[in-house]
This record gives sequence, structure tokens and C-alpha cells, in this order.
Amino acid sequence: MNRIINFKLDNAEINSSAQTIKYRIFGEENAVFNLHIKDNSSPNKFYNFITKEFTNTFSSQNSLLATISGKSYNGQVKIPASANGNRYRFIIIANAHFNTILKPNKPEIAIIEDLVQSEGVDVRFSTSTDQSDSKFNGIGTFTNSTSGSANETANTSINVSSYTINDTTTPALGYKFNFDYKARIYNFLDSSLAPVDSDFFTKVTTQTNGSGTNSNSMTLDSVSNLAVDMSLVDIADSSDEEQSGTLGVLTYPTITAINVASKTVTLSATVSFDDDKQVVFRAYGSDLITQSTGGVFEFSNFNVFPTSPTGARSQINYGKAQTSNSVSSSNSIPIDNIAGLTVGGRVYGSKIDESGNTITAIHSSGSPITLSGNQTLDDNTGLIIFGASITAQIDGTITIKTFPTLDTDIFLDIDRAFVLSTIT
Repeated sequence: MNRIINFKLDNAEINSSAQTIKYRIFGEENAVFNLHIKDNSSPNKFYNFITKEFTNTFSSQNSLLATISGKSYNGQVKIPASANGNRYRFIIIANAHFNTILKPNKPEIAIIEDLVQSEGVDVRFSTSTDQSDSKFNGIGTFTNSTSGSANETANTSINVSSYTINDTTTPALGYKFNFDYKARIYNFLDSSLAPVDSDFFTKVTTQTNGSGTNSNSMTLDSVSNLAVDMSLVDIADSSDEEQSGTLGVLTYPTITAINVASKTVTLSATVSFDDDKQVVFRAYGSDLITQSTGGVFEFSNFNVFPTSPTGARSQINYGKAQTSNSVSSSNSIPIDNIAGLTVGGRVYGSKIDESGNTITAIHSSGSPITLSGNQTLDDNTGLIIFGASITAQIDGTITIKTFPTLDTDIFLDIDRAFVLSTIT
């Protein structure tokens, strides 16, 4: 009697793309076996060794009859792409008709090995703010997506380039920036406001299962993808969410413990909530994002650049306006055609007295503006304003070291970098 001894796949786990997998069946010279390969999706299908495809019907072509030559039989199988993932079962049966058995003392009638194909996942980049959405045209837009397989080791980059946000309200005051007029470096983001690892997050949305009043215990419909230290940022219809601080540096209640069996989370602060209300948790920073999604991410070279009113990005960009009437020895300047200005900004232009050109107040309608010194100006005098821009763009790179186990949206919390222009 000849023996079939062992079976080995080149890979026990593969990604969601189509690929060819090699296998080896070990045994003694002239041992004969039958190989079946079953696709475990519904309905089950079997591999046709002639057409190299999986079929719903079973015929002799779905069974490979082969003989060991030397010490092993080498073969390969074409695995199709599967966005939802799959599992393939290899079944090796010793052919008794040809005096072949499995190795002694093996009680099974067949050698069975499974090949696991991970599902495909998408990763997308977007932005988020807790400020008024009306000031951020372009916020929440998804861009620069990429695809891979769950748990796939990769070095894939999402290059975020020219992700533009602008203020389209009236008056369009825009966002504050630093400026250095003497050095001819106009409107730039302070380095302390540049996006860092802890400004990126992914979010998990679930629902309460029961109510609570001033409670630090919350039972949920699901605790999947939640992790200790994630932040509770929203409870639908609740006015007691225990958020504190100011925009850009808000502090939220965090998860301190998770009971998976009871689907209950313990929070760092007491909150109030009703039954069946949507709750949103955020995982800030790459470490928590990994715990929540299984993906490994790096964020590099992120910055926010003000752009000129025409959309061009350079160090020479500015807000603009023009006088809507003549002014004689007054620090109250009527203006129109506003495109980015803020208290603390400085005004330059023909006949501007630079000793008193700092903006100290702006009317809620955008005009007039108050300067730190008196000015004498003609009607329709063009003004350049440094310290604000109505349009800015985000650039940077997200590197995916390992793809997550599920579709993942990565958000940049822009509240630290985008500081709204002020009128007082």
C-alpha cells in the first residue's frame, strides 16, 4: 500500500484580489489521490481543473485524479477576486482502488485544509468640525480613497492634495492666519496649529439600549470596534454630554472599561441619555484607530495653507476689500467686496497710513471696519488685508501600513487649525 502523508498550501491566508495559489501533496511513489477544492460561499461551488473556474455543478472535471511522482505532487489553483472575502476547502482523498491509504494511525478518511481569503476594504479621507458648517464649504467631503484587503500588510499612501475649504457666507471673513509683512511672508499657519497625529480620528456609531440619568455606565446595542480611551462625542437629543473646553481643544467623556458580554461601557464622566438614541464615539490618534479598526496608519507632512482669493497657493496671499466711500481723517472705514479679514489683521494699500492700519473691530455686516488710527482714503480704494483668508487647502500623506478589518473613514478634526475670523 502506498501512503498519502501531508498537504501544504503556499499561503493559508490571501487578500481579496484574484491570484494563483500553489500547493504540494506529499506521499510515497505511485500513491494515487483525488483532490476536490470547494468554494464555501453560497451556493457551494467546486473547482473545475479543466476550465480553471469554480462551478455550481459537479462532474468528473471537478475531481483531480493524480499520482505522486518522487515524494510530492505540485499543483496550482486560480482563486478569483472576492470583495466580500471567502473560504476555500481543499479535500485530499487517498484512492483505495489504486492501493493508496492515508499515513498510518490517521483516523480521518481525507486530509482537509482551508484557505482563507480576506474581504476587500476601502479607506477614505475626510474632514470634520464641531464649529458651524456654514463657515466651511467643502467640510466632510470624501476624497483620495484607496482599497486593499482586510489585514493586508501594505505600504499604501493616500496623498491628500489641495483639499479645499472656504467660507462662502456673507460677509466672507474666512479664517485667521499669521503674517509677517516685513519678511514678505504673508498669511501662514502657526506651526503649533499644524495637524498632528492626535487630530485624526475614526468614528463608531451605535445606539443606546436603555436610558440613564447622570450615569457613567451605558449599555449599547453593540460594542464592536470600541476601545478604552475612545471619546463619546455625541448623544442624540441629549443636553448632558459633559463636553468641556473650547473648540479645537474640546474634552469629551472617554471609555474607561468595556464589558463585551453585557455590551456596556463605563465612562469617565456621568451623562444622561434616553433609550434607542444614536451615540457617536471617536478614536483619536493612530494608536486608538488601530485598536478600533485593526488598521495601522501613519500621518505625515500635513499642513494647512491659505490661498489667495483666486485660489492660488503661495506665501503671497491675502484678504481683500475696497472702500465703499471716501474717508477723511477717520478710523471707521466703509468697505465692500470683502474676501477675508479679521480683527488683528492689518490693512495695506494706496494712501494707507501703516502706523494705524491694524483692524480693531468689524461690524457684523462686514462694514465698516475700525482701524487703530485715522485714515484719509478715496472711494473705491483697493485694500489688501493680511491675517485672514477665505480659502485654505489641506495637504499631507496617510500611509497605510496594514489595512483595517473593515471599511474605514479617516477624519481630520480641523478645529485646531481653522480658527474663524473674529469681528471684536
